[in-house]
Amino acid sequence: MKSVFLIFLLVLLSASVFSQQKQDVIYTKKGWIIRGEITSETLADSIKIQTRDGNLFVFYKDEVSKITREDAKKIKPDPAPYRTKGFFSATDIGFMTNNSENTGTALTLQTVNGWRFGRLLYLGLGLGFDLYEPDKILPVFASWRGDFNKKGRVHLFGYADYGYGENVTRNNDPNIISRGGRFVAAGGGIKFGTYTGNAFYFRVGHQSQKANTITSFGTSRNEKRQTFNRFAFRFGFTF
Repeated sequence: MKSVFLIFLLVLLSASVFSQQKQDVIYTKKGWIIRGEITSETLADSIKIQTRDGNLFVFYKDEVSKITREDAKKIKPDPAPYRTKGFFSATDIGFMTNNSENTGTALTLQTVNGWRFGRLLYLGLGLGFDLYEPDKILPVFASWRGDFNKKGRVHLFGYADYGYGENVTRNNDPNIISRGGRFVAAGGGIKFGTYTGNAFYFRVGHQSQKANTITSFGTSRNEKRQTFNRFAFRFGFTF
C-alpha cells in the first residue's frame, strides 16, 4: 500500500514539473534581462534571442554575463480600455428585504439594455421580475446609470429607474383583480472590471412599487392599495 502511494505521489510531482514551461533568459552586463527563445548557437560570436511578442535581440558574447533556462513567467494581458461610448447590457439577480408593512423576502431579477453617451450618462430600458408574496410584479422602466470614476478596474456607480410595474399575479377567483402601479428605484454600487472590458458588479438601493387588489362582492367592490418599499441587493454582470 505504501509503495502504491509513493508511486502515485511521484507521478503527481513529475506531472507538475513537466507541466511548467521553460524559457531562455539572457542577463547582460548592462543589467538587461531578456526572456524568450535563443535562435542561434551559443558557440557563435553573437547570440540571438526572440521574445514572446516577436522582437529579436542580438548580443555579442562579451556583452552577456550569463545565460540560464528558467520557468516561464505568466504575463497578464493588458486590460481592455475603459468604455464610455456604445451599447451596454446589464443583468442581475438578488433579493429585497422586508419591512414593517410587507413581510417576507422577495426575489428580484432585472436586465437593462441601452447606450453609453458618456461616463455619467448611460440611458436604457429595463425589464424585471419581482416576487412579492403573493404578488408577482413585472416592472418595465427607463434607467439611468453613471460611473463616478474612470481610472482603474474598480468603479463606483449610481443608478435611478422609473416606470410601471404590471401585476401578473394569477387569481383563481374571478372576483379578484390584481393591478400594478408606479415603480421607482435608486441606489449605487461597485463594478469590478475584467481584462476583456466587461465587469461583475454589486449594487444596493431602495425601490418602491405600488399595487392594488380589487375584490368584488355582488354590487359592492373593495379595493386594497399597497406600496412595496424594499431595500434591494443585487449581483450581476455587464458588458
